[in-house]
Amino acid sequence: MRARPLTDDETAAVLARHGAAAEAAADAEGSPGRALYHLARKVPEAAETLCAALAGRGEDPLADLERIVRKRKDEDGTAQRRRLEEVCRVTAARLRRGLPESEGSLRRVVEALRSLVANANPSIVFADLALTPWTRNRH
Repeated sequence: MRARPLTDDETAAVLARHGAAAEAAADAEGSPGRALYHLARKVPEAAETLCAALAGRGEDPLADLERIVRKRKDEDGTAQRRRLEEVCRVTAARLRRGLPESEGSLRRVVEALRSLVANANPSIVFADLALTPWTRNRH
């Protein structure tokens, strides 16, 4: 049986019963389970790092994105890919909500998500995200 996604308020209420912050609801696309997954895998923090890298904030965006991509001890390749796909989804959702980094970045994040879903190498996908603004600005 298919169910409609919950509203952000409904998702926040479910999350509150699990002791999770209401802010996670906006990134969850109506799925409390997805929000709990995000929190367990530190997806919101990674999405914030990706937004900062895309905006050119931080000293070394490539190193920041390498930390996001790095496989964790409790991950196999499939789990790593799922986490990175969720990082891209959350980042895209935040950019759609109009964060300052949204200009030009949303298209690149969506392309990265498509590449991950198509089984591209995660390190190459995220390196491209980090390097594209630098190489485009240099030409």
